[in-house]
Amino acid sequence: MSAAPVHCAPTYGDYPADEGFAHLATYRTFQAWLIAKEFGIPFHLSPALIAGMTEHVTPHADEWRQFGVFPPAIELPAGADDETVLLCTLGLGKP
Repeated sequence: MSAAPVHCAPTYGDYPADEGFAHLATYRTFQAWLIAKEFGIPFHLSPALIAGMTEHVTPHADEWRQFGVFPPAIELPAGADDETVLLCTLGLGKP
């Protein structure tokens, strides 16, 4: 049985439901990080979440950047940890 498509935004497109939920989880993950950063709340993504987002999101970063999902990538600082690598790759800054 195939999943019904999910409409993600006018310029973002339609995706199968499972992929649409993955996009929603991605959005919520990075919004949580950005909100914490904005309010100065110490917050770090879990190692499992970093690994999952690195595997499933970073391969699409340039494509999604074209839709306005992510800003331009940020240059990695020397000795960056996995969380910083993920965030800089997606243009979200370092923790």
